[in-house]
Amino acid sequence: MINVSPKLRDDCLDVSRQEPIARGNMRNVYEHPELPDKLVKTIRPEIVNRLGFRTTDSQLKNMRPEGCYKIFVREITEYLIQCRKQYASRYKHPGLPIVHLFGVIHTNEGIGLVTEKISTGQGELAPTYHELKRSGKLRPEHLYALEDFLDHCYSLGIVFSDIHIKNIVYTETRTGRPECVCIDGFGEKSFVPIHRWSKRLNERKLDRIAIRLHRQLGVYQVQTAPKTAWAIFPRPRALLEYSLKKSLAYGSLILICGLMYFSVGTWLGSDQDDLNATEVLEQVKP
Repeated sequence: MINVSPKLRDDCLDVSRQEPIARGNMRNVYEHPELPDKLVKTIRPEIVNRLGFRTTDSQLKNMRPEGCYKIFVREITEYLIQCRKQYASRYKHPGLPIVHLFGVIHTNEGIGLVTEKISTGQGELAPTYHELKRSGKLRPEHLYALEDFLDHCYSLGIVFSDIHIKNIVYTETRTGRPECVCIDGFGEKSFVPIHRWSKRLNERKLDRIAIRLHRQLGVYQVQTAPKTAWAIFPRPRALLEYSLKKSLAYGSLILICGLMYFSVGTWLGSDQDDLNATEVLEQVKP
């Protein structure tokens, strides 16, 4: 266990008196009671059995020894990989587009993951892109920051498991400039880490993520101020590949249906021709 506060010592952190500031399908998120710039993420007790496995998972998924904490293992592993890539600049804080992790701690809800709190200048939680869209506050600067976020993820080769506009936040106070930060959903989810092994496969996955974010935001084009040109969002290459894939898929389906229809029609027509020929021969016979 990594003690992130000298006051915690061997006692576990009691979060039962706190109301979660956020709640997902699998985790509760609490403000750290002694460190205001940190959050504590715990696995929701109602979805965990007495053996430490999630009740919502199949027996195959529960074969992993870390059980309900596999999501913590996934995120910690990806965070360590990204920190290792920036080992040469270890004397300065790594500028990662994912939330910083500070260790684990015992709580009354099991192990909790201590993470960075991404906040606004007023100390409130930074808004997610889902909240910005729902409130009608989505602006071009948010989209430019999201494009920089995607470029950063491409250059670092970050692997994501499940990312959408609900786990990407916008802040201007983290590094003093507008930026996006992924607070959840990073790390290799596949049993065989193919996206970690193959840069090309991971880039293709990032292309799909860019398209998904673009669709969830409902944004197709953003005008680049102060220029008059239009910047396609997200990448034109990703959109082109996606369109070609869909066109090929639908075209292949139509072609197969046409061939089947032609084959069945030819077969029925040949049977009918055989019947007509038989009737003619019977009429010609004396």
